Amino acid sequence: IEEGAKFFVRDLTFEGNKGLSAGTIRGVMATKERFFIPLLRSGVLKRPDLDQDVERIKALYLDRGYLQVKVAEPEIRIDKAANRLDIVIQIEEGSRFRTGTVDVKGSTIFTPEELLAGLKLPKEEFFGRDVLRTDLLVLSGKYAELGYVFVDVVPVTRVRADETIVDVTFDITEGIKAYVERIEIRGNTKTRDKV
Repeated sequence: IEEGAKFFVRDLTFEGNKGLSAGTIRGVMATKERFFIPLLRSGVLKRPDLDQDVERIKALYLDRGYLQVKVAEPEIRIDKAANRLDIVIQIEEGSRFRTGTVDVKGSTIFTPEELLAGLKLPKEEFFGRDVLRTDLLVLSGKYAELGYVFVDVVPVTRVRADETIVDVTFDITEGIKAYVERIEIRGNTKTRDKV
């Protein structure tokens, strides 16, 4: 084995990012630039982490409304004289999409107004996947509180690319109400079940 010198990430730069700052993008990445602080193992390049970083950057943009974002394969530039690596990531942001109409259908227990009142997406100016996921949990939780544990909430999105708007309809299948039939306790040798 001829190991050679150990290389560290000196510079991590992005090209094409206008909507999000370099600091914001670096914040979601596992790959970090080299910092000369004891006990910090920063600056080590791990290829699987860098591959995942591309997906993390895409997810960040999608959560901010950039539905057409494209993140290129990172370009690694080697400076052998300084034992350093420079990483350049090309980003094509595309347009930022706004939240359009938000509606619910299929509900017989709650009115659309009752369900929409607890959602964040209608109040957001820009469409975000993370907000959409949060609202799915809110709707499922509202039904679960009444015993509808098998409720199915499916977000149906309609992208109006020419207007850069996303309309969302939450399609709800309520299912049947679940009841607790019996509670069984095992392993209680010193205390009776009714306690």
